[in-house]
Amino acid sequence: MRKWIILFILVTLWGYGGIQALSLNTADGRIFMYYREGEGPRAEELDRALGREQGETAGTEREDQGGSVYPELTAWSLAEEVKVQNLELGRDKKADCLSVYGLMELASCRELEQGTYGYRTDREGCVISKGLAMDLFGAVEVTGKRVVCRDRPYIVRGVTDDPDYVILIPAKKEEGMRCLLMDYGKGASAKTKAEGFLYRYGMKRGYVCVDGSLFFAAAGMVSLLPLWASALWLCQKAVKPDLGVRDRMCSGGAGILLLAAGIFLIWRLGFGIPGDIIPTRWSDFDFWTRKFGELQSDMERMGEAYQVQWLDDLKKRLFVCTVCCLTAGTGGIIWLHCMKWGWKGNGFRV
Repeated sequence: MRKWIILFILVTLWGYGGIQALSLNTADGRIFMYYREGEGPRAEELDRALGREQGETAGTEREDQGGSVYPELTAWSLAEEVKVQNLELGRDKKADCLSVYGLMELASCRELEQGTYGYRTDREGCVISKGLAMDLFGAVEVTGKRVVCRDRPYIVRGVTDDPDYVILIPAKKEEGMRCLLMDYGKGASAKTKAEGFLYRYGMKRGYVCVDGSLFFAAAGMVSLLPLWASALWLCQKAVKPDLGVRDRMCSGGAGILLLAAGIFLIWRLGFGIPGDIIPTRWSDFDFWTRKFGELQSDMERMGEAYQVQWLDDLKKRLFVCTVCCLTAGTGGIIWLHCMKWGWKGNGFRV
């Protein structure tokens, strides 16, 4: 009975890791770029380019190969020590000010505690941190209240659980953006599409910090490791000369079945190797050297985006997926070996 409880725990661990891997499909098709000061596109440039892109692709929401024809754009820049005022109570506080074009939830560094992030087109709303709300109002339930930032009044739409002093406001049209997040949806080659989009509309390409398709691909490969490990172990047993024909056929058939199941899951769930890391010519031996250098620099620059909530969430899910699946895979091999799932002369038995 105890060995079946252990098996149940291992399968549960693997299942939970697989769920975490599937949850990362929201990152597939997402690309994050970072710009140096003064090099990023202005909010009005992004708005104009997105409007033209939507107009040119009207009626063709999806491409045959998957992903959205035009991206979901969110961009932001950070200014420190910006005065935020509560004119009713005569209070003011210096805070970090995030000017956001697009969805504020993607630029936020913490989760929402009260209210909402507002609509994309909302030009009068803002989101403030818990620490700033307490200093300006003495409470957290301040949705609907008014604050003044950069000499302009805003209505508080929501409050994050951040104890520091932060305010998120809509970006002005002429304001340059330092961070750009482009989301083409699942199944898209986001990096290639993003570079094409920026080139078409005369905007400079930023430094790529995060390619979401790599997170999803890594999670997919890790989540299937227990299947591959078990399949290889069974196939290895099938070629042992000291086993009978029936035993070898049973283990070989089971191994092939698991391999087929892994291939089916890769196809059905959309796991795979991103096209950006597949060489166009297999004779291009320098491709992997160049690609490794690019990935290394991307990972080094990932620190530029460490504060955003969605990236922290991606890292946590990938970590949990890796730990659960590797534990389940290793435990499964040990279970097969130590719990006597073997062939003892009279056929397959546990």
